[in-house]
Amino acid sequence: MAATAYSETGGIRYGRSFWMATKFTWPFATLTVTQDQISIHVTLGRLWSRTFTFDPTQIKSIRKKRVLYSVGIEIDHSITEYPIYILFWTFRYKTLKKELEKIGYEVTEKRAPRPEVPPSNSH
Repeated sequence: MAATAYSETGGIRYGRSFWMATKFTWPFATLTVTQDQISIHVTLGRLWSRTFTFDPTQIKSIRKKRVLYSVGIEIDHSITEYPIYILFWTFRYKTLKKELEKIGYEVTEKRAPRPEVPPSNSH
């Protein structure tokens, strides 16, 4: 039986945070999903390219991210060599979510809870 795979062209934002990130719009990023890995390949033709590859054990969560009229998936991961913030933008979120779940990945629609800040003892 052939392995199930899904591929989609979109955009990417990666860096230290949403605001401190490098951004490439559609069509400069390609997300490819298999049971064994999720990879995002960013390319500027023959000038430059970069690939982020995650096996399922390196993915902490995949969350829906909406900003104004754009929607994508944020991949929370454990690879220290990669930027902490990686977001793939899509024009077809419902299809992408369905395909990720069909292959075996979970996509959450809720934001991750913010860490609690202990109360200040200053007066």
